Amino acid sequence: MSKIDTSPIIICHGLFGSLSDSVLLEPFGQHNVFAPDLLGYGEFRSTQLDDLLLADQADHIVAFMDKNAIQKANLVGHSVGGAVAALIAIRYPDRVRALVSVEGNMTPADAFWSAELSKKPIAEIQTIVDGYRTDVAAWISDAGVIANAETVRIATDWLDHQPPATLKAQARAVVEATAENSGYIEKLNGQLLNGLELHLIAGENSRDSWHVPKDIEQAARSVTLMPGAGHLMMLESPSDFAAAVLNAMG
Repeated sequence: MSKIDTSPIIICHGLFGSLSDSVLLEPFGQHNVFAPDLLGYGEFRSTQLDDLLLADQADHIVAFMDKNAIQKANLVGHSVGGAVAALIAIRYPDRVRALVSVEGNMTPADAFWSAELSKKPIAEIQTIVDGYRTDVAAWISDAGVIANAETVRIATDWLDHQPPATLKAQARAVVEATAENSGYIEKLNGQLLNGLELHLIAGENSRDSWHVPKDIEQAARSVTLMPGAGHLMMLESPSDFAAAVLNAMG
């Protein structure tokens, strides 16, 4: 039996919302799990983001680690947060025990929704969010999540967690960070060659839309496909999601 890793776990959220809800974190049991807000979200929603780079988000998470006396952590990044977590591994490899990319943005094709939002006026983004808010159940159902009181509550919190200006700035930042000429994949490959432990997690229903370069997938220590799940797998089944993360690092 492999030794259970007891390093802290830091979860980087995606474009919308936060992953700090107790329903999402309690399945991790006794593990020391943190789900901090990125710049522009939650307690940092008033941050000036005109010139935001995704690297600023990576630096922000490392500052969070410093503040909480975390020298090395397992980084779990979902969607846009997967790109943030990868940048931490690229910029601060000595602070990363393992990287778990949960359908993390790796290519421009992965950031297609961010590419669309980044070009829209803030008022139009607000209209889109308001449209989701008028029928949250329909919004998450379209993503494969069964709508019930709990999932609708969490999804509503996601919609309310950041202003539209944050969505635009973050969308633009991830598009720039994962552009073909950014060197992002090459630098991630370099860290893999240096021994970075990478784990990949995807939902069975959304894996075909996740464009993981073949060399990245081949270098991963594990690849987990969650049966019957989609991109919002942590909302579909928090317990199965936590199990997948812990098993990957176990």
